[in-house]
Amino acid sequence: RDTANCVRIELDEPISYQDRKVTHIYYAHMSKLAHVQPEGHIPRTRVEAGDMLGVSGVANGSWHLHLGFLLDGEVEQYYGTFLYEDEIRKVMGGYRLGNRLPKE
Repeated sequence: RDTANCVRIELDEPISYQDRKVTHIYYAHMSKLAHVQPEGHIPRTRVEAGDMLGVSGVANGSWHLHLGFLLDGEVEQYYGTFLYEDEIRKVMGGYRLGNRLPKE
């Protein structure tokens, strides 16, 4: 699997979800990355809320960005290591398709 245009972020504080912990968030289908860091590179690049991670890309002829929540320290996506869309929406406060996050 090509992960050249993906960003995976390890959370400082895991997010509880049922009896699991969301420990990493990833963004995929990016056309350009703001930071490039090889897997395992030390020191890790630290990002804060609002930092530019990259630019959304095109897949299947449509501009979009995939958002994934990985569980319990796993860094690969396979059955049982990630949340599904409806679960992610619950973690994010119940937002439905078309809702926008509030501005700070």
